[in-house]
Amino acid sequence: MQLGSGRHSYVLNSRMQALAIQRLLPTLQYVVNCFKLPQDGIIHVANVGCSCGANALNVANIISTSFRTNGASKIQYLFNDIPTNEFNVLFQQLPPLDPTLGGNQNIDACSPPLK
Repeated sequence: MQLGSGRHSYVLNSRMQALAIQRLLPTLQYVVNCFKLPQDGIIHVANVGCSCGANALNVANIISTSFRTNGASKIQYLFNDIPTNEFNVLFQQLPPLDPTLGGNQNIDACSPPLK
């Protein structure tokens, strides 16, 4: 596999992972629905070994939707993987801000420090 979004990249060659995620969705949604929200309503989710493709964001979207349905006020995601991951590809796949929310979305993207 190559970095970024080239012909041999994870972004274009992760169909099997996406199918595995699809099979786990009912379990993931069940676990999220059983989760007791903290008093402040803020959820922190760490995706360790997340990859840099759409699979990471699809899972984040599913988790986010489920938690917000259950009353979460804010969700913070931490994406982490090997240092050679091209996280710019992940950031480029973030959806645009929804103008109907009046700028109340708290979406920040940052990358790990490069050495």
